[in-house]
Amino acid sequence: MASSMLGTPSCSARMEAMRLLPDGPAARVARFATLHRVLRAVMLFLLLVSGSAFAAAAPALTIDPGTHTAAIRQLAVDPEEQLLVTASDDKTARVWEIATGRLLHTFHVPVGPDNVGRLYAAAISPQGRLALAGSTAAAGGIHRIYFYDLHSMAFVKSINARGGDIKRLQWSPDGKLLAAAFAGTSGFRIFDDEGLLVHEERLPADAWSVALSHTGLLALPVSDGTVRLYGIAGQVRLLATMRASLPDPRGVQFSPDGNLLAVGYQSRTSPQQVQVDVFDVMTQALARSFVFDDIEQGNLRNVAWQRDGSALFAGGSGYRGRRDFIVKRVSWPEGVVSEAHAAGNSITDLLPLTDNRVLFSTVEPGWGVLKDARPVIAAGPKAAQFYEAGLLTLSDDARTVAWRFAPGEPRFSFSVAERDMQAGERGATRTARTTASRLPVQDWENSYDVTVANRPVALAPTEISRAVAVLPNETAAVLATSRTLRRIQADGKEAWRIPLATEARAVNVSADGRLLVVAMADGTLRWRRTRDGALLLSLFAVRDGRWVLWNEDGYFDAAPGAEELIGWTINGPDGEQAEFSPLGRFGQKYRRPELIDRTLAAQ
Repeated sequence: MASSMLGTPSCSARMEAMRLLPDGPAARVARFATLHRVLRAVMLFLLLVSGSAFAAAAPALTIDPGTHTAAIRQLAVDPEEQLLVTASDDKTARVWEIATGRLLHTFHVPVGPDNVGRLYAAAISPQGRLALAGSTAAAGGIHRIYFYDLHSMAFVKSINARGGDIKRLQWSPDGKLLAAAFAGTSGFRIFDDEGLLVHEERLPADAWSVALSHTGLLALPVSDGTVRLYGIAGQVRLLATMRASLPDPRGVQFSPDGNLLAVGYQSRTSPQQVQVDVFDVMTQALARSFVFDDIEQGNLRNVAWQRDGSALFAGGSGYRGRRDFIVKRVSWPEGVVSEAHAAGNSITDLLPLTDNRVLFSTVEPGWGVLKDARPVIAAGPKAAQFYEAGLLTLSDDARTVAWRFAPGEPRFSFSVAERDMQAGERGATRTARTTASRLPVQDWENSYDVTVANRPVALAPTEISRAVAVLPNETAAVLATSRTLRRIQADGKEAWRIPLATEARAVNVSADGRLLVVAMADGTLRWRRTRDGALLLSLFAVRDGRWVLWNEDGYFDAAPGAEELIGWTINGPDGEQAEFSPLGRFGQKYRRPELIDRTLAAQ
């Protein structure tokens, strides 16, 4: 299965960026990174053209629009607060210049199918050592934390993380210790700056976050309804266990003076209310609760103190109205509340800066800056987001597709036969049937409780139904979720189930029922065979009109200038590093329009 990832800009674009950058940390980063990438690309080219790279490791076709294509999970800032690192579900981490929002570098880690290679966590030490982690990214099930030198962008080493699904990384203020919170293996570990294990502890439930204070304390929220406080000066030791107000504390952060601890939660206080707590660290007593009854759905699980301690920010999956996700700002200690309409999807992280601005990241994916309660998006998505399942329409033969890049925007269409993207639908007016008399479907849209053929679909605990399409003959329905694509027969039994690297947001079927098209959260449209779900063809298009169309063998066709939107990621034989190179560098070998035409014609 193709992995949804990002890559690096073209060589010419990198050289132009170098000329434009002033001297300083960002400029030095760009120069080091450019030289390093050019040397790696030369070696990768020799491997690819010789064929030996394919024998050593199966390459993953990846996309690269110059921004993330899946949710950003954690933010990290360098000591000078000029560079921002974003870790993403798209299996990359990116380095940005905060002042301009420009992309400076992309880190690629070893990848695999499904979640393998996703990056959930990033942290930068005062010495400029970047740590990245997430799900496992190596053959044999070895879970790794990757270390890089942020000054040169060079890989330093990887260490055995001793468990998977690291949800958060945090360096101690002196940069000598690295704390990791684990979900899935339910624990936390502390490593030194060379990667040696200092402390290891199994927990009764998952830990999704971790915070360290300048006073030598570590706060760990655990999904058993507790927040644990540890001392990390010298020997790591448990000092106190605080009982949280709700059973699933998620986000924690110490106030700048270390005397207070803010806590955000995954669940709601009640169907009408969302809660954020502040605890006194010395007494472990609840100092203040803030309960909001104006957030319609979701939570405020991520918290951050303004750097001068005069305000507390909270954001998460909480929204008011369609695509209106809120960040609350509470002045401290007065408790005066204001808010920012920050994004069109969930807020995934909040990170304060010394000038009292607060960085935030989103599922969209994007990142931006809050000053008081005024948000400015610095880097947003370039590809379609497909939030409206019903707006993916097809021609009868599914060779023409139509969509919107974002809600409320004009519709665009792409024709496989004509190889172009245009405004308007061009005959792609076929909508998905979402139910039928012979095959009833209920509660399918953004639901955990979907039923097909009057039977509940057994979804995973975090899986949510997004879209459905009933076949024309009503013998089956294709269900698209945040984690899988499934064909469910009229008797309610699954004919096939396919795990997905990113969530599916819309699905539609050709008039003859032989082809289906799935719109993915990474901005791609995927043609699959209805009979068995086999992936046939993929399209990635961006707002400026560029598009690239490819099959699973890596053969492609593309609009002028679009060759850089797709490339190969190849895992190194040691499982520690990966190389990426845009497919356009091998255009003479892989640009085969006639093979693209045959892919759908043969079905």
